Amino acid sequence: MVLHNSDGSHIRTLLLTLFFRQMQQLVEKGHIYIAQPPLYKVKRGKREEYIETEKQMTDFLFDLGTEGMSLIRTKDTKAFKDKQLKELLRLVFEFDRLAGAIERRGVKLSKYLSFRHKKTKKLPVYMAKVEGSAQFLYDDKELAKAVQAIEKELGKDSQIAVKDEYVAEFYEARDMEKIIDRIEKMGFKIEQVFEPDTDSKKNAFKMDSENDVKGLDTLKECLDYVREIARKGLHIQRYKGLGEMNPQQLWETTMDPATRTLLKVTMEDAVEADEMFTVLMGDQVEPRKAFIDKHALEVRNLDI
Repeated sequence: MVLHNSDGSHIRTLLLTLFFRQMQQLVEKGHIYIAQPPLYKVKRGKREEYIETEKQMTDFLFDLGTEGMSLIRTKDTKAFKDKQLKELLRLVFEFDRLAGAIERRGVKLSKYLSFRHKKTKKLPVYMAKVEGSAQFLYDDKELAKAVQAIEKELGKDSQIAVKDEYVAEFYEARDMEKIIDRIEKMGFKIEQVFEPDTDSKKNAFKMDSENDVKGLDTLKECLDYVREIARKGLHIQRYKGLGEMNPQQLWETTMDPATRTLLKVTMEDAVEADEMFTVLMGDQVEPRKAFIDKHALEVRNLDI
């Protein structure tokens, strides 16, 4: 029984690796289960609700914030509401998350998107610094040529690991391509997510509810507005450890056989945990370094 956070994932990986390596029959016979304690407690008035994961928390806020709400696109007065509005806001939410990871690599989002291929609609997967300037690359073949150019520039005797020092990889590219495609199919330009239209004197969007009409300039502003509305009147507690819950709360949310959720551990789960343990805790440095390089900028909630 561990929380759905970084510490909990670490502990779960260690325990699954232990069972896989030392008590494999328990896994093979289906005797190992993972409890599902909540990560959040949400209080609204006298009502309390427990939420297990970050995704469920996001969905909860979207459901609450979009209730009775419509997003109206000013140019054609098309209204997005209910399921369609939630889908749009989830896409904007995911796009913003991926955009943040790209910008943390030192590249402005607008510049990165300007290199979107006009025919294929592909985004760059790599950025290489060649002869003092940045080159955006779309596949491994282009990367290989860039690495050769960098090695030539540095000289044959250089001991610098070129890919580590001169190449940045955009792991988010493929997911971002899919999100952009879906947003565009809904009739929006991707720039409308984050960039106001400076040529227009009107707000690009209106958020219309029974109590208010709010003019906004980007889809990101619409997302922030909905989340702000959703959080009004809520007290949200994010658990950092199981010790923050009293025994009665643990029983009600996690241990009561009548209501609890348990996930059975399969051999596939255990093998995956063992592989992860080997990467993170093994003697080989390179796989661990590659994993950290790939995922370090994806961190959103760091439990310290």
